[in-house]
Amino acid sequence: VASGGGGAKGFSADEIRQSGSRSIPVILSRIPGLDLLQESSTGFDIGVRGYQQSNQPRLLVLIDGRQVFIDDYSRTIWDNLPVNIDDIRQIEVVKGASSALFGSNAAAGVVNIITYSPLYDRSNVLNVNVGTQNTIESDVTVTSRNSWGGTKFSVGAMHGTEFDTARIPNSDLTPTVKPHHAYAVNSSVFKINPDLHINTEATFTQGQVNSFNAIGHTTDAQQSRAWSLRGGASWQSPYGLVTNNNYFNQSHAYITYFPGSVG
Repeated sequence: VASGGGGAKGFSADEIRQSGSRSIPVILSRIPGLDLLQESSTGFDIGVRGYQQSNQPRLLVLIDGRQVFIDDYSRTIWDNLPVNIDDIRQIEVVKGASSALFGSNAAAGVVNIITYSPLYDRSNVLNVNVGTQNTIESDVTVTSRNSWGGTKFSVGAMHGTEFDTARIPNSDLTPTVKPHHAYAVNSSVFKINPDLHINTEATFTQGQVNSFNAIGHTTDAQQSRAWSLRGGASWQSPYGLVTNNNYFNQSHAYITYFPGSVG
């Protein structure tokens, strides 16, 4: 685990690969002070400094600077992130008071996931995994670079079955779904001139997971879908680097608490 000043820690691409895991929460659990709560075969939550609960509040999660933390219940749907593990350059984690620099949503900490740049890196990877719980997972990232700039496409999907323990024995009030996740991402950087670059990004992701309901002490079946659009620019001006980053997130989550009730 790489470390830095101010309580900052993280992982390089090599450390992520050597971990042997394709789950971001499982990788993060290797950092001291971050605790993993596993609710089902693919349902996870990350706690900070011993504060552990489902729907962990105020842990801000970013992908290339874009917030994927959802404000509805102050949470991150970890199983439905639009990112290819093999396309991650590094993961940065900030705990403690310094995380307040990122805003009120970062009171507990910040996790910043940084992927390879389509302008400077050639990230061309393909991965297929077959595992327990009838799990089949595949991811592919393709990058193209030219004189005009670079563009990168990532797509992936995962299907599997749930643990038997995710359902309360002899109970019909504990809905479960088959774990599923699919995503598609395109990010591009256009070189207007050597000093001015324009960047764009579009993402779409959907999935379903079984998560713990702390109120009813049952497992909820959750289906989620999200998409985002981003655009910005960077200009190396005579007075220094000037950057602009704008994005729009849209997300929907449907939670089945018991048969016939959807929230």
